[in-house]
Amino acid sequence: MQKIQSIPQAVWDKILPLADQCIQEVMKTQGSSKFEEPKTFKQFVQTSYGVVEGSSFKCIRGEIKIKGDIMKALAYDMEEREVTPDMKKDERAGRACKYIYYPDTKSSDYCKALLKGPQPFQEVVMLLHQVNEAGVPLVSNREFVALRIAKDQSTDKKKFIVYTKSVEPGIDFAKKVVRAQIINFNLYEEVADGEFKASNFFFCDPCGSIPGAVFNSTLEGQMDYLINLKQYCEK
Repeated sequence: MQKIQSIPQAVWDKILPLADQCIQEVMKTQGSSKFEEPKTFKQFVQTSYGVVEGSSFKCIRGEIKIKGDIMKALAYDMEEREVTPDMKKDERAGRACKYIYYPDTKSSDYCKALLKGPQPFQEVVMLLHQVNEAGVPLVSNREFVALRIAKDQSTDKKKFIVYTKSVEPGIDFAKKVVRAQIINFNLYEEVADGEFKASNFFFCDPCGSIPGAVFNSTLEGQMDYLINLKQYCEK
């Protein structure tokens, strides 16, 4: 899996106008899902599974309270943290291979700056390409090609949402993979001075011949993001 040198402008012209539609579809999926009673995951996350209309695959949502700087959480989410196949095992830290593409240098420079720490908020749209290794014989690796859209919805308190939604740009990124579909958002909402709530909603259709029951049993691991975020912001 190698990074494409650049995304053609014609592709950006095709997918960038889809940003608002992607946001609407993410919120519609979350809003129409029927969720079970929440339970506690790893002591801190209130999480619950949901049934997505028309799918055998479940969704999951969770929330956690964090003491710290909400802008630090946003930086953790949006910073340019690419993972390449040639990284050593400890450098990858269990993360899937991931590349990020930007429509302009302003967005790229902003996300690179986040690696140094929190920055004043800037709305950003980026294209994510990620490959998850199946780790099982006869099961193809799954790839995700999705827009990520960061929005400021603050009023009297800070509130930011980062949406992720699969799109079809019409180009190939990797070989011998099945392109899965993802619908996700991360919400960061200030609740008091020095404290905020982080919420995550995640739905994935892995496509292909993966049984729903098998895939659903792995969903809870998505909530590790909130645990890792809490540890990062409170250290």
